[in-house]
Amino acid sequence: MRLEVIICTHDRSTLLQRTLRSVEKAAPLSKSDLEITIIANNCHDDTEEMIKDLSNEYPYPIRLFTELKPGKSNALNKAIEVVKGNFIIFIDDDHRIDYHFFESIEELLEKRNTYSLFCGKIIPDWDGIEPTWIHNIEYPVYPLPIPHYDLGNEELEITINNRLPGGGNLIMAKEVLERTGDFNVSLGPSGHNLGGGEDGDYVRRALTAGFRLLYSPGPIQYHWADSERLSLLYLIRKAYSRSRSAAYINIEKPALPPRFLYTKLLINICNLLIPVPLPRLRFYLMRTSSTLGEISAYLSRFFSRNTENSR
Repeated sequence: MRLEVIICTHDRSTLLQRTLRSVEKAAPLSKSDLEITIIANNCHDDTEEMIKDLSNEYPYPIRLFTELKPGKSNALNKAIEVVKGNFIIFIDDDHRIDYHFFESIEELLEKRNTYSLFCGKIIPDWDGIEPTWIHNIEYPVYPLPIPHYDLGNEELEITINNRLPGGGNLIMAKEVLERTGDFNVSLGPSGHNLGGGEDGDYVRRALTAGFRLLYSPGPIQYHWADSERLSLLYLIRKAYSRSRSAAYINIEKPALPPRFLYTKLLINICNLLIPVPLPRLRFYLMRTSSTLGEISAYLSRFFSRNTENSR
């Protein structure tokens, strides 16, 4: 079995090195070969120099490719062009992997061979000094500033009706890439903006094509807990961007925003008239921004369709 790690990166050489060191320190595969493929997406920092230096003493072969067109989806499509492994393991450049990560994957591929797609846990890499409001239950922060995907400690088959995983901890057979095709370049982040949805869209298309997806608690990745993500402005911007992406993907037929979204927006705005306590204000600011993102998605799909029809 030939396994291939794919990491797409943009101007994050320090974080990328942290990711690669976690791969190096993880328990090695016992029955498979492992290769690392890195797609440098329009990088202007020392990413390429760092990788070349690291390659001299790294325990696994590293291949480096560049993709000049900005956008993670463009980088992922470049990866599809160059992958060689039987199974592809996606790791984000701001993640580190658990020590038993590869052991868990090897066991899954051996025992659950009726599946072509697998996903595991993504856990915030908290250091214990994060603000207490991030764990507030009464007024939870959502979408989460630090990605968190944890469906429990039992294996579960994921369907389109479940909460779909992001792209940071996905394992898929090469056949999935060959049949599902390219990532949607109109979705996903460009640079370090807050675009998203490219991974959920891809998983949805793969499931629609008939591939089966298994969630397992074994493969664990830890997402870097960037303190900049905990600012109120970041939370509001992310609520808008991620809700817009999610709605854009799920709209089956382009149409003007449904009336209930305006009702929801009005309710959220009314709740802002009572601005205390602070967790409550933060909650409704995010909910308002999220609803505006959904409305924007409908308007974008509706007017883009009308523009295409008028050509």
